[in-house]
Amino acid sequence: MFTVGDYIVYGTDGICIVKDISQIDIPGAPSGRTYYLLSPVGARESKIYSPVDNTKVTMRRIISKEEAAKLLKKLDSIQDIPVTDDKFMEQQYKEMIASCDLVQLFSLVKTIRKKQNKRISEGKKITSTDERYLKRAEEAICSELMLALDKEREEVLELVSCL
Repeated sequence: MFTVGDYIVYGTDGICIVKDISQIDIPGAPSGRTYYLLSPVGARESKIYSPVDNTKVTMRRIISKEEAAKLLKKLDSIQDIPVTDDKFMEQQYKEMIASCDLVQLFSLVKTIRKKQNKRISEGKKITSTDERYLKRAEEAICSELMLALDKEREEVLELVSCL
């Protein structure tokens, strides 16, 4: 269970701060159920109510500064995704984004950048699908590492530029 003031990763909504934990009455929901009131970091006016016992959306604490440093040290060892069939790549991208797992997100970024470099060498542009998922993965990585490392976006981008 999280506490008020914790920064958490909340599914594909990204980094949120826990503003409150309380029982609220929501029409159609069981009475007496306890909810987190979450505020997305990028959109402080927004509110998300999520049951404390939610199993449908990935919720986890952001990584610590020490965990972030360890992760950055092993970036070279993170493998890209073996591309077997482009038809199923988008589904795999979606699953990796939904996992909220930083290693998978780094793997996704590596894969797309590798594909992008190949396409550029062939005189082609990155596909819109690859571009969309690259931005989503980079945003998820940057927002979490910025908080974990207490660094600005540009500093984080420089740290992960080796991908």
